[in-house]
Amino acid sequence: MRTLGAALLSLFAALSIAAAPGFAEPPSKPGEVILKFRAGTPQSVKDAILADIQASTIRRFGRIRAEQDRAGIGTDEAIRRYKNHPNVEIIEPNYILSVNRTPNDPLFGQLWGMNNTGQTGGLPGADISAAHAWDVQTGSSSVIVGIIDTGVDMTHPDLAANIYTNPGEIAGNGI
Repeated sequence: MRTLGAALLSLFAALSIAAAPGFAEPPSKPGEVILKFRAGTPQSVKDAILADIQASTIRRFGRIRAEQDRAGIGTDEAIRRYKNHPNVEIIEPNYILSVNRTPNDPLFGQLWGMNNTGQTGGLPGADISAAHAWDVQTGSSSVIVGIIDTGVDMTHPDLAANIYTNPGEIAGNGI
């Protein structure tokens, strides 16, 4: 599990995470809030609110003009005081979010090298921990991966749309 980071904050900054009826509120970092003031809020108002909640800044997210603060008065009290304040756009707990992704490959369960649960009689955990890696990153079209192998199936449905061809390559010249 990771605390709400800059990448996810930009996604959730415009949305207020609220527990739906019948669902528990996600866990959060005790005493921490994510705070964003409305555009045009005078610095004196910002300073007064931060002083009132006894805030110490942990991190600033400049691109979206928000910050992660430790609220000396506690998360719930800080939110109660300022959730409806006209100069506060967002004040919410610093939610702890986790991502659990697995590929949609129907044969993934057979790929012991990716996630070995002992499914073929092998040693559970003796793998490359790919499932954990997918929780962090699932790829980018800007990354070029070179495969050093005896070959690759360029028509494979998982690869065909992503095969890179060197634009300087002269096909069939043997170089």
